[in-house]
Amino acid sequence: MMLVLLVEDNASEEMLAMLAIRKADVSADVVVARDGQEALDYLFGGGEHADRPTSRLPTVALLDLNLPKIGGLDVLRRIRADERTRRLPVVVLTTSKEDEDLARAGRGDGVGVDAGVGAGEEHGNGLLPVLEFFEQLALPGINVALKFGNAFNNL
Repeated sequence: MMLVLLVEDNASEEMLAMLAIRKADVSADVVVARDGQEALDYLFGGGEHADRPTSRLPTVALLDLNLPKIGGLDVLRRIRADERTRRLPVVVLTTSKEDEDLARAGRGDGVGVDAGVGAGEEHGNGLLPVLEFFEQLALPGINVALKFGNAFNNL
């Protein structure tokens, strides 16, 4: 069964992502983190997640860029900087109309995002092929360059 880490602070966007997961008809457990700090605590066993065994990483992380406490780009940098999570596939979700937001995630400081779903496409429609791909692949730790929307045309 796939494990999805959804990092989203907006309840409406969270609902859309959950609907997309159901619509994709994938077998998945979903863990929701509502800010960047909670996401990092989940991944690295800190804070409220201190008792969680960190040996099981998510199959994929769905990461909003605009988060409270610690922003999405900083979360992505920390994921890529740690050997345990460096190869975790990350899909950036953003409602920003600025292509630059997704482009920064893809090229900034060697951070590297694996896929992006932007505001020009409904999250549900953009997430379906991503979720189906990771369910079929079922190999944790594989980085795949999936590109969606105009934000990645210039990468």
